[in-house]
Amino acid sequence: MSRIVGAEALPAEVREYCGLDRIDFADQVSVTGVPCRSAEQWARATVGIVHPVAGTLIWRVGLHGRLDHRRSPDLIGGWRVAHRDERRIRLEIPSTVMSLRLMLTTEDDRVTLTTCVRFDAPRGKAAWKTIEPLHGLGDPRLLAGAARKERDRELQGVADPDSKPSGERVVVLGAGYSGLLAARSLARHLPESARLTLINERDVFVERMRMHQLVAGQDLPRIPLSDSMRSTGAEVAIGSVASLDRDGRAVVLDDGRRIGYDRLVYALGSRSTPAPQGSVGVADPDGAATLRHRLGELRGGRVVVVGGGLTGVETASEIAEQRPELEVHLLSGGPVDAGMAPRAGRRLRESLSRLGVAVREGVQVAPDGSGALQIESAGTAEPLSADLAIWAAGFRASPIAEDAGLRVDGQRRIVVDDRLRSVDDPRIYAIGDAGVIGRPKGLARMSCQTAVVMASWLGKRLAREVAGRPMPAHRPKFVWRNISLGRGDGLTQFTHFDDRPLPFFLHGKAAASFKELVNRFVAWEVTGLRPSSGRGRR
Repeated sequence: MSRIVGAEALPAEVREYCGLDRIDFADQVSVTGVPCRSAEQWARATVGIVHPVAGTLIWRVGLHGRLDHRRSPDLIGGWRVAHRDERRIRLEIPSTVMSLRLMLTTEDDRVTLTTCVRFDAPRGKAAWKTIEPLHGLGDPRLLAGAARKERDRELQGVADPDSKPSGERVVVLGAGYSGLLAARSLARHLPESARLTLINERDVFVERMRMHQLVAGQDLPRIPLSDSMRSTGAEVAIGSVASLDRDGRAVVLDDGRRIGYDRLVYALGSRSTPAPQGSVGVADPDGAATLRHRLGELRGGRVVVVGGGLTGVETASEIAEQRPELEVHLLSGGPVDAGMAPRAGRRLRESLSRLGVAVREGVQVAPDGSGALQIESAGTAEPLSADLAIWAAGFRASPIAEDAGLRVDGQRRIVVDDRLRSVDDPRIYAIGDAGVIGRPKGLARMSCQTAVVMASWLGKRLAREVAGRPMPAHRPKFVWRNISLGRGDGLTQFTHFDDRPLPFFLHGKAAASFKELVNRFVAWEVTGLRPSSGRGRR
C-alpha cells in the first residue's frame, strides 16, 4: 500500500477529474496486486460498507454534510455518484462548509482511492481538522480490507455479488426492534434486483422498551413505518399474519392476501403469556394503553404487578414514582435480583424499597375455580386483592411458526442454527424474541439487546448469501442488563458474554441516564429517525 498527501502530489489527470477549482486538502491511497474489478464495484466494497449511523456521525455532525441512504443505483454509502465509467468513479456529498470528492480509479491490478476537499467557509477547515485523523486511519483500512476480501473471494472462486442477478423475494415478518432493523439493513445491502417486503400488523413502530412509561402516564412519540422505510425501495404491507404456507412459500394475511417469498425473516417477537381474567398484560401497546386509562382513573388504592422480571420491576418502579399515592406491590415467582451480582441485587432491592414497592417472592398467581385471581405459596392460597392487576409474568412467541410445523422451544421460539436458519427450513430465518439458537450453550434470554445484534448481523449476511457468498456463523453475546427504576434511578448490571453477572454495575442517576441514552440510540439505529427530545415526559 502507498499513500501521498497534498494536492501538488496528485497526478494532473486526477486533479482535473476532481472537478474542483481549488483543492485545500488531498490524499491518495493505492493498493496493488488486487483482482480486476470495475471502479463502481470497488466503491461499493469500500465506501458502500460504512455503517449509516457511523457515516452520519462523521459527515453530518462533524462536517455538516448530508448523506442520502436511499436505495438507488446513483447512491453509494449515502454519497451521490457524480460520474462513473469502467475505470473510474467520482462520489460527492452536499455540505454547507466544504466541497468533498471521493474518487476511485482502477488500472490493471491496482486500485486507488483519492479524497479532495475545498473549504467553502472558515469553519470548514476547523471542522476538517477534527475529523482528519479518523479519515487518515479510515481510508487505508477500508481499501486494504476490501482488497483482502476480494483476493480471498477470487481464491475461493466466489463470483462478484454485483455481477450475479438476483430476483429473489425477501420478506420480513414483524417491524419491532429486530424486524425493522433487519428490513432497513437488507434494503441497504441486497442486490438491486431483489424484492424486499416488510409485513407488520401496525403502521407504526412500537418502542416496547418504554411500555412501562406509557402505562405510568408518559407520552411517547408516534413513529410511522412509512417514515422509517421511506426511500428504501421496500414494500410495506400492513396486516396480521394468519399462517405460513411453507409448501407454497407464502405468508397468508388475515384478510386473505398471500405474499410470496424465497427467503423469509421471521421477527414476530413475543408477547406476555395470556393474562388471566382480572388482569391486563403490559408488554403490548393495546394492554399498555388500557392500563394507562385504568390507572388514570384511580385516585388511590392498590396496584399489583405480577412478574418479577425486568418488565415487572420497571413497571412497578415507574408507577410508584409517578403515582406515590398508590400502594404498589410486586409479586414474583423467583428472586427479583436473579442474574445479578450480590451488590447489584442489594442495590435493586434498596431502590424498590425507597420507592415504596412492596416485594413478595416465591409466589404464583393463578385463577381459582370461580375465575378470581389468587396467590399460591407453599401449598396455601389466598385471594389477590387489587384495584388494578398488571400481568408481566413471562413471554411467549407467536404460535404462527409452531402451527406451520417448524421446531420451536417451550416459548414457541423457532429453533435455528448458528446462521439463524430454521433447523427445519433453511429458507426461513428467525431473529429477536422469535428465534433461539439450538446449539449447546445457545443464549436463551429474550432481550432487545440480542434482538438488535441478531438483526444487524442478519441484514448484512443474508444479503451476502442472496448474492451467492458464504454466510459465517453468528456468535451471540450479552454485555449488560439495563433496568430503569423510575426517571431518576436505574441499574446496569454488566455481564460476561454468556450473561453471567460481572461484579461491576452502575446505579442511580448515572444508570438512568445510560439507559435513556441506550434507548434513544437503539430507536435511532432501528428506525433511522432522530429520537424526539420530548420522549419520556408527562
